[in-house]
Amino acid sequence: MKAILLLIILFTNSLLSYSQKTAPKDTLVGLIVNKSGKAIKNVPVSVSGKEMNHTNRKGIFMIVGDHLPDSVTIMLPSKKLFQIPVNGMNFLKINTNETEYSVSQAKDEIINIGYGEMRKSRSTTGDFSVTGDALRETGERNIISALAGKIPGLNVVYNNNGQATIIIRGGSSMEGNNDPLYVVDGSISDDLTFLNINDVERIDVLKDGSIYGARGANGAIVVTTKK
Repeated sequence: MKAILLLIILFTNSLLSYSQKTAPKDTLVGLIVNKSGKAIKNVPVSVSGKEMNHTNRKGIFMIVGDHLPDSVTIMLPSKKLFQIPVNGMNFLKINTNETEYSVSQAKDEIINIGYGEMRKSRSTTGDFSVTGDALRETGERNIISALAGKIPGLNVVYNNNGQATIIIRGGSSMEGNNDPLYVVDGSISDDLTFLNINDVERIDVLKDGSIYGARGANGAIVVTTKK
């Protein structure tokens, strides 16, 4: 009986460890604009007093964690501070001036801005897309293995245990980590092992993942699943 109980405990711990490693983390993506709708760049964004990110030139910032923050604090160019409630939203648009702000859900708008940047970058950085059908035609069940040979500049490397990882040529991480950023339907993930290849609609491979901030220094693998 004790042996069975021990096996159950070990199995449960293994499942917890696996889910913590592979499940997408909670991601907050925000867009900060002025009352005229113009993006405000280089705005520091903090959570609980800790600076987490800055808006890029399109006014977008991203914060990744195990759960969504209750609020974020932004500091405008005038040094004016606003504490913005998140209210469980993953895609947050903040309209602000020097005296007030308004908050709205803006998933479609933010995604369109991000993919607009991706389409623009393809002409200069050599980014590519591959359809889910093309991946399934390889006969591979592993998504990373199926990407091998499909994208110029994308290398699939196997370790001694046969585990496949991706290296995108031109990555520039300062941390010595060559792994690209994985984004699944807008959420950051540690890898793609939890995904079924039959659920993939499209994969975009970005050699320049700067639209996702410093985490995209080694490029980004952006997965869109079937709806």
